[in-house]
Amino acid sequence: MLDWYSGEFNLIMYDRDVHPQDRSKLVLQLRPPNLEKIIGGVKMELVQLAKPSETELEPLLQLSIRQNVLNEFVRQQLLRDPRDVQAQLDEVAQLMVELDSAAAISSRMTPNTTYMTFKQLFEAIPQLDLRGFLNAGLSTVYHWAEEDTVSIQNFEYLARLANIMASTSRRAVANYLLTVTAMNLKQYSYFPSEQFSWRECVEQLSQLEVVSKLYIEQFRRFDRSEVSQYLQTLKTDFLSTHRNTPLQYLSTINRLGFYVGFPKRLLDEDSVWMPLSQLSLDLTDYFNSIVRVSKEERNFALSQIGTYLDSDDAPKFPVLSADMLFDPHLGAIVLPMSFLQAPIYVPGDDVPMYGVYSSLGVTVLQMIAKVFWQGVNQNSQLQCLDNVFRGFLGPDRQNSVNLDKDLIYTIELSDAFKTTLYGYAKWQNDHSIHHEKTLPAYDKFDSISSLIVTFSTLFCNLEGIEPGSDYEAMMNTVASNSRQYSINFHCSNSSRIFNRRTCV
Repeated sequence: MLDWYSGEFNLIMYDRDVHPQDRSKLVLQLRPPNLEKIIGGVKMELVQLAKPSETELEPLLQLSIRQNVLNEFVRQQLLRDPRDVQAQLDEVAQLMVELDSAAAISSRMTPNTTYMTFKQLFEAIPQLDLRGFLNAGLSTVYHWAEEDTVSIQNFEYLARLANIMASTSRRAVANYLLTVTAMNLKQYSYFPSEQFSWRECVEQLSQLEVVSKLYIEQFRRFDRSEVSQYLQTLKTDFLSTHRNTPLQYLSTINRLGFYVGFPKRLLDEDSVWMPLSQLSLDLTDYFNSIVRVSKEERNFALSQIGTYLDSDDAPKFPVLSADMLFDPHLGAIVLPMSFLQAPIYVPGDDVPMYGVYSSLGVTVLQMIAKVFWQGVNQNSQLQCLDNVFRGFLGPDRQNSVNLDKDLIYTIELSDAFKTTLYGYAKWQNDHSIHHEKTLPAYDKFDSISSLIVTFSTLFCNLEGIEPGSDYEAMMNTVASNSRQYSINFHCSNSSRIFNRRTCV
């Protein structure tokens, strides 16, 4: 019944997904909780300081959660002395660790998403009263039938949850739910001892569709069809630069779609305000107002399960998020309107086309590359880049045992950079434009050099300030992987950044 009130921390989360045979039809999605906001920092600090073995991690993490998270919660929110409820706090901490571990283990198993009917689900996990769970709150907004399809993310989690519940007292479960719900709702409350900044307020309001509508009306500045056409060009460019790749590895990219800016339904005044039309709010009471509005929008979204999406809409379309996202079930990249703002430039902006390629182009191609490389063996690229990457690291990092995570990110960005240069050169030839206006004070640069400088400016990051850092090594490796970079900036063959061979 807690659902939205407990945030990402409920024992089982539910949301919306698309039907596996019909990507326009909405179905219910069940998924594990995400406890990162509660215990992520504690876990990271513990690993860095104590470097525990696998057998030591869970008991140490349980102790750290109680001392560094739950003791403070009980003291400040429940106004209790933690020593009076230590046994209960130990139970909650243990349950948090078990749930987090179950979610982490199940996420590493394949397939990631399982589709079945509700009847099959109830039969598969009879230890959990899933019918009762759904009837507790969801059935009031979504009238499901046993033959309806349900999407389960990381199905193994439900089996592990059944074992956890069998060995956990009801008191521990109730205390856990009380704790995480209070932690989630605390963000909407004002405490004199804590600063509640306007940024937090904006972050909370940005989750509401009524606010998205206001944002769209104020900042809509581009032609969605023109942007969509350009994105298709980027996809074609990517397929061209990977034409020697076996076709089976390109099938996902061939089918890839794009959702741009916002769904048109958010321009409809009646449909956006309809879920809230019956609410009576006290504008002097922020907590109750934001909670009631958010829950009502949530209920309305869930009530749409079983209906069909518009062709320009997706189950998750966070208009006010400044991040792209890839929806594997839709097979599409979602580019929210907030992402499509400066320093990202789109076709039609009053900037040279190399500005569009070096901002929107390279970032979208980086996401396409991420999708592509997930299905391709990267061993040869990892081996090829390993020595190059280590050569740019500081002495304390050069002998790191495993750099695969950094190298995979480098492969994706190198691939995107290569395709961006190819796509822009092709655009120049197709339009017979070989020199666009230059950057201020860079009159001697040609357009390719200006593209590279704009790209490097966009990817400036505080992580790269320290000489020999992982981020600096990544950017230098991307440059050294590009023959065009060495040509345009006249790199000496004695320079480490000189392109000796191309790994991607």
